[in-house]
Amino acid sequence: MGNRRLCGGKMQVETQNASLSTMAVTIKALHVNGKQMTLAVFRQLEQKRENEQAELWGCVHYEIKDQGSIWLVFSQDGHLYRRPLDLSSPRVSRYEIAEAENKLRWTVDKFNLYKSGGVRASEMLLKNVFEDGCTESYCRERVKEYNNLLGEVEIARKNLEEEKDIYNNELADSQGRLTRETKLSKLTHLFIAV
Repeated sequence: MGNRRLCGGKMQVETQNASLSTMAVTIKALHVNGKQMTLAVFRQLEQKRENEQAELWGCVHYEIKDQGSIWLVFSQDGHLYRRPLDLSSPRVSRYEIAEAENKLRWTVDKFNLYKSGGVRASEMLLKNVFEDGCTESYCRERVKEYNNLLGEVEIARKNLEEEKDIYNNELADSQGRLTRETKLSKLTHLFIAV
């Protein structure tokens, strides 16, 4: 075989057992007017989002500070465009959704507490207006306060339900965006002249 093991699990290969072969590699390069596109020309391409009719050409790996490092190149309406691919993590975390759900549970508990308190206050008013020195106007005022709190908590509950729905939608949108952008980043790599 000509191979022998060395210390540390490394293998030594004798040159008589090794060979070189030539393999074909396809490189796709962007050209403008028959010449390979330069970085300067690439930076001048207009940035735009592609629509469904766009023809996707491929991706260029080129870092432009504060803009992006992987660029989708496509043609649309007879022109060539570029746009950075957004491969960042979802903007909304599951932690934020869990936090919204916890706030919502707390608000529902508060709503139920105030609701039961308002019912008790109303029952107390109806049963005995003057018990423990409570005047009718005082008791009516307490019932009114409970009802106001109940309304405020119900509004807070609705707002938190909406916030939770917004978080869930944002997370789904972000995950969908990341999936699409990741697929696009796997398109053919295009080379431009330095």
